[in-house]
Amino acid sequence: MVTGTTRPDAKIWRAAQQFFEAGEILWAHENRDKCIYPLIMNYAFSCELSLKATESLVKYSSVQYGIVLNPISSESCVTGHHLYSIFQKLKQETRDEIEAEFLRLAEVDLIPLLRKFSTYFVDVRYSFEKTGGSYAISDLRILAHGLLEAVRVWGGNQGR
Repeated sequence: MVTGTTRPDAKIWRAAQQFFEAGEILWAHENRDKCIYPLIMNYAFSCELSLKATESLVKYSSVQYGIVLNPISSESCVTGHHLYSIFQKLKQETRDEIEAEFLRLAEVDLIPLLRKFSTYFVDVRYSFEKTGGSYAISDLRILAHGLLEAVRVWGGNQGR
């Protein structure tokens, strides 16, 4: 029997942090124009994982005599790559608190950025299928950093 609870997930958040840090390395690189797609993918995936870290299902096996317990596992309660859709799937309370924390930290509204960058991860993954285009990398960087920090602060407040 597997049961579980929903809560913020530090493991998913740490993955988001690592993708953001990889983006920062590429951002600081003197020839970043030669690695734009990996830069965008790292920031966009960091955004996705930050959102997914807010609500995860922690699964664990019930204790039964003579049975070795399966390890605890967790997975995000939301799926997909479309940032705005992921955000909309979160509980209203979670959305409200993340949005407020993002505004406090980044000093810009979250929703317009989520809409603007909703498909960047998929767009860049399949950029070879498209002709031309441009990307607002500085704004994406703001979104990635702001979400990472907003979710960190919000997640810390959930433990109180």
